[in-house]
Amino acid sequence: MQSFRRTGQRRQLLIVGCGALGGALALRLGPCASVTVLDPCPRARVKVPVFHDPAGLRGRSFDGVIVATKCYDAARALAGLKIIGAARRVLFLQNGLLDLPRIAHGLPEAALVRGVTTSAVGNVKGKPVFHYQGRFFLACDRHKQAAGWFCRLLSDAGLKASLVSRSSRITWAKLIFSAVMNPLPVIEGRGYDVLRTDACVWKSVRQAVEEGKAVARALRVRLAFDPLKIIKRVRQGDLKGIAHRGTLFEDRRAGRPTELDYITGALVRQARRQGLKTPALDLILRKARKAGA
Repeated sequence: MQSFRRTGQRRQLLIVGCGALGGALALRLGPCASVTVLDPCPRARVKVPVFHDPAGLRGRSFDGVIVATKCYDAARALAGLKIIGAARRVLFLQNGLLDLPRIAHGLPEAALVRGVTTSAVGNVKGKPVFHYQGRFFLACDRHKQAAGWFCRLLSDAGLKASLVSRSSRITWAKLIFSAVMNPLPVIEGRGYDVLRTDACVWKSVRQAVEEGKAVARALRVRLAFDPLKIIKRVRQGDLKGIAHRGTLFEDRRAGRPTELDYITGALVRQARRQGLKTPALDLILRKARKAGA
């Protein structure tokens, strides 16, 4: 993969959603591309042009678009891109079970790519930061060239990026990880260090991950990475930001909608469709709802 920097090319990039992930990407990708942000109410401070209304970008042409909104904002992001009307490649970086074929009907001219990241990001005093720089996984089953383009862009910014053969492999691996980990700070009222200080929590987490893997196996999905291996690294204190409480906790504290039902709830619903019992996941979902997530 040839670097854009070596070719002297400067790409026009639009990032939709300026929360923790979108803001962190805007900062990292700035030296590699001309970055513009679209977000009606950005929560991260970034030194790039920020538009609150897609109509202000109508007629603009972008080499690539990265959608980094929450799961429940995917439809609004899609509507905004249809208004702008000039996106050659679109990378969706979201945690839920995004229905990419359905979205493809709304953007017939764009090459759509599904992606996830194992990075931990957050806002510290309004500035987006990578608490832990993990890896970006991009699926190349729909548009291999577009996936390679985004992979090259992320790599130019010093971010780890890999191509994976099927979207299901990355979406399910990240779904299981997020479904178990995201609610923990809400339930326990503290950071992820609870994994190494509370034996009962650690047992419940391991069981919940195995339940999620059982759902993936029932659907014949081979995971791109093992969610439990990453969780074990968090527990061992190997990853920076172990005191980080995650966006689900921050959204709940700020009174914003959360992704609980789009992630943990979605995994439990899939288990029910497969006739599988998930007592540990059910307990996590129930406790998180009781805590107001």
